[in-house]
Amino acid sequence: LAEGAEVLHEDSNSMEKLMMYMESSLKTLYNTLNEVNFARILDAIWTELSVVMYDLIQSNLEVSSTKY
Repeated sequence: LAEGAEVLHEDSNSMEKLMMYMESSLKTLYNTLNEVNFARILDAIWTELSVVMYDLIQSNLEVSSTKY
C-alpha cells in the first residue's frame, strides 16, 4: 500500500482529481436527494469501499507472505 501511494504521488495528481470528483458528486447528491436517500447512497458507497479495501489488503498480505 505504501509503495502504491508513493507511485500515485510521484506520477500525477490522479488521487486528488478523484477526490475532487467524489466531493463534487457527493455535494450534488446531498443537495438533490432527501436525507434518507442520501444516507442510503452514502452507506452503499462505504460498503463498496470497505469491500475494495479489504480485497486490496488481502492481496497485499498474500504478496507479502510469498516474499518471505
